[in-house]
Amino acid sequence: MNESIKRNYNKILFVIIIIIGIVIRVYNFPEGMKEINIDEIIAAMNAKEIAETGKDLLGLSYPIYLKGLGGQSVFSLYLMTICIKIFGYTLFSIRLPALIISIIAMFVFYDLIKKISKNKNVALLGLSLLAISPWHILQSMWSWDCNMFPHFLLIAMDILYTGILKNKKIVVYISMIFFAITLYCYGIAIYFVPVFLLIFSIYLIKIKKINIKDLVICIFIFLIFSLPIITMFAINA
Repeated sequence: MNESIKRNYNKILFVIIIIIGIVIRVYNFPEGMKEINIDEIIAAMNAKEIAETGKDLLGLSYPIYLKGLGGQSVFSLYLMTICIKIFGYTLFSIRLPALIISIIAMFVFYDLIKKISKNKNVALLGLSLLAISPWHILQSMWSWDCNMFPHFLLIAMDILYTGILKNKKIVVYISMIFFAITLYCYGIAIYFVPVFLLIFSIYLIKIKKINIKDLVICIFIFLIFSLPIITMFAINA
C-alpha cells in the first residue's frame, strides 16, 4: 500500500470511527439515560437561577463552588447556564454540554495518542476503543460535574504536549489556563493536577525542554486562573 492510499485509508477510517462515536452519543439524546441524577437536578436548578438572576439558590453571586450534597464543582454548571440562556430550561440544555465536550474529547484523544505514539494506526485503535467505551458514552449522557474533569485534563495535556513538541511557548502558557480550569471541574483535581504539574515540570527542566523563566510564567498563569478555587479550598481546610 503506497503512502497516498494509506493516508486516504487512515482519513476514511478516522471519519467512520468519529461518525460511529457521535451517532452512539447523539442517538436518543437527551433521553438515552432516563434517570435524572440528583447531582444533575441540583446543578440544573442552580444553573437556571444563575441564568435568570446571576445568583445560585443560596443567593451567592456566580459561585466558584456549590454547597449542595457536600459540594459540587461549577464548570459544568456554567456551561449549563449558557445553554439554558440560549435554548431554555430543558433536559436538552442541561445535558448538551456533556454531549459536546465528550465529542470534542474524541478528537483530542486521537490527536494526543497520535503525537505520543507517532503512529496513526495506534491512534485509530485508541480512538475506536474510546468511541465505543461505555464509560465515555455514559459521560456524554449524564451531566455530572465530575465528568468534565477527565475531558479538560485531556485537553490541557494535549495543548501542553503540542507546545513542547513544537517548541511554542505561547501554547505551553495556554495549556496552564486549561489545567487551571480542571480545578473547577472536580474537587479531586486540587490534589492531582498541581502534583502532576510539579513532577512534569521537574522532568521538563531535567531534559531541558523548559527553562526557569518559562516555568515561573506558567506557574503565574496557572495561579491567576486557579486562585479563587485554591483560596476556597484553603479556607475550608
